Amino acid sequence: MLTTSPTLLEAARSGSATPHVRVRFSDRDVGVPRLHFARWYQGVEAAGPAGVAFPGDGSLVRARIDAGAATLHVQHIATPSEAADFTSWAD
Repeated sequence: MLTTSPTLLEAARSGSATPHVRVRFSDRDVGVPRLHFARWYQGVEAAGPAGVAFPGDGSLVRARIDAGAATLHVQHIATPSEAADFTSWAD
């Protein structure tokens, strides 16, 4: 943490102090609103290589490799939502 000099503190406390800084907080990045993600599923799958894609139809496609069995598992969720079943995988 940075310390403030006694001279600056004294000037800030004086009756004639005029603020010269305006701070604005924005939840945007380069003018675009930031996305806020929510966890819908806490899986029990083993850690390993994985990927995800969102095709133009709004669905969700996930793929993962089970390193122990050297198997590629794929999952297609037609309508991703909190109520969707994220537990079933196809080999």
